[in-house]
Amino acid sequence: MWKALSKKTHTLVALQKLVKFSEDLEDVSRLFREVMILQELADHENINCDLNIYISKNESTLFRAFGFMDTDLHAVIHSECVLEEVHK
Repeated sequence: MWKALSKKTHTLVALQKLVKFSEDLEDVSRLFREVMILQELADHENINCDLNIYISKNESTLFRAFGFMDTDLHAVIHSECVLEEVHK
């Protein structure tokens, strides 16, 4: 996972390397299932369903870009702050 700047929107995004086609077809199948599920959940208000998927220049790797957050779930779970309803 990388922090990146979107050339299109000029905003910070989280960039995730999804799969190298040449390495594992099982990963490609898993990615396809994830995309199909995200499409079904696209209207849910609490789920980030961005489907910004990009192919590398050599067409061997897929990347996914989605909204950047200043923290991660692990940090939130282990913090001592109390989550309010809006955060949940």
